[in-house]
Amino acid sequence: MNRTWGGPPSLLAATLDHEAPAPGGEDIYEIAERVHQRLIRDIDDAVLQDSDRERTRARIEQAARQITSELFPILAGDSKEDVVTRVVDEVIGLGPIEPLLRATLTSRIAGNSRLTI
Repeated sequence: MNRTWGGPPSLLAATLDHEAPAPGGEDIYEIAERVHQRLIRDIDDAVLQDSDRERTRARIEQAARQITSELFPILAGDSKEDVVTRVVDEVIGLGPIEPLLRATLTSRIAGNSRLTI
């Protein structure tokens, strides 16, 4: 994967690592997808319509944590927070580029295709 990045390589690897296994050998992306689908099914549309972005984010995070705990009780710590962050970024953010936007060292993000950042 080509990556144009102005920040430390370790942050990029942590941000875009598609091979990060969770406890039990399940892929973080597969877990996040299952949590995301359940969240979409269960969440009240009124939560997403709220004009207070911080309150919306907090409610989505709470719901994502609860669903993650129900579906994957063995998942804990950084792995769990990674899943919750990915799901929240997909639901109310810009998905996989959201961590790059939050990084203070990022000055430019270039996307050549849906698979190349």
